Amino acid sequence: MVAPTLNSPYAAGSLASGFLQDGLNSINYARFLAGLPDDVVADPTYTSNAQHGAVLLAVGQFAHSQAQPAGMATDFYTIANGATSSSNIGWGYSSLWDFNISCMGDADTTNIDRIGHRRWILNPPLLKTGMGMANNRTDTWVFDWSRSAVVTYDSVKWPAAGVFPAEMFDTDVPWSITLNPSLYSWTSGTAGHTVTLVRERDGKTWTFTSADTDKSGQYFNFETSGYGVANCFIFRPAPSSVDSYQNGDVFDVTLSGGITKKSDGSAATIAYRTQFISQEDTSAPSLPPTPTPTPGQTFSTTTRLAGASSSKVRRTLKLTGSIAPAGAAGRVTIVRSRRVSGKWKRIGSAKVSAVGGKFAYRFTPGARGRWSFVATYSGGTVGSASYRGSKSAAKGVRVK
Repeated sequence: MVAPTLNSPYAAGSLASGFLQDGLNSINYARFLAGLPDDVVADPTYTSNAQHGAVLLAVGQFAHSQAQPAGMATDFYTIANGATSSSNIGWGYSSLWDFNISCMGDADTTNIDRIGHRRWILNPPLLKTGMGMANNRTDTWVFDWSRSAVVTYDSVKWPAAGVFPAEMFDTDVPWSITLNPSLYSWTSGTAGHTVTLVRERDGKTWTFTSADTDKSGQYFNFETSGYGVANCFIFRPAPSSVDSYQNGDVFDVTLSGGITKKSDGSAATIAYRTQFISQEDTSAPSLPPTPTPTPGQTFSTTTRLAGASSSKVRRTLKLTGSIAPAGAAGRVTIVRSRRVSGKWKRIGSAKVSAVGGKFAYRFTPGARGRWSFVATYSGGTVGSASYRGSKSAAKGVRVK
């Protein structure tokens, strides 16, 4: 890692390889969940360009395109502005993973009508990306069409058909369906298209039509601009009408009206079932076997903290942690921070117990915004073995 220089003469710097890999993993995880090829790779040129773009975002305006800042060399600016114009950009994230996963939401009123960030990450031809970060400004290059093999798909759905992790979805997040344009034709606009969503456990039904235009409540849109594949049906129940997406919930989705099959011109209906499951039990990384200590043996440790990347204000957030080797026990301190006026401010701490290398932490955030949690294991002695202390990476959570 080389720190960027955020004043003249500007320098892009570079990110640690593990930090970049974490961001790449988030993109491929989202594509895996959607049933798309999950073999996207980091391209060195895109990565360098994206790091230039992150510096531009850090020192200039938060915009996809902007004027050249004073003192910035023209060649640096050209690369940087080209990157931000070809990327998903973010502000206030502690990791590339958190930013890329947040792009799958697009729930705010400025993005829900097109969900462009999600569509670029789920663009079937995407094969190469690059990511940059500077002063909590993030840049993920998504304008890539280099995949030569044709991706076979009927439609791209989020949440996907089949089982889908509840931790990756929330009540304010819109559902979406993007049709394969080589298989289907459609009428433009929302008129004539209908989506029904039925929850199996109580039979509750939501019907979405062109009348649903409330970006803060029940919403429906059919968007055909070129955010990746140039079509997307977007629908969301009023968040208060859902309450929550629970582990085991099953929803039946039907999209009908104004869609025809290109093969024979017949009317087409897109129908599928999504079942929400919990990934909480597997969110913590697997641990190595508990070692058999020799008298007086001391082990170095690695502490990890995992959990959902988004939550709601005044709703209990659960984080799980692990300490390797798995025999570690003792006290873990969780430090909470929140981003206030562009700066991270410590908002207290709590102590929890670790047993057998595992611990859990629950917290109810009282304010919206960006939160960060860091777990510090103070070390301890178990039998004749001693375990050194260690600190986790920051876990970012977006509280809505």
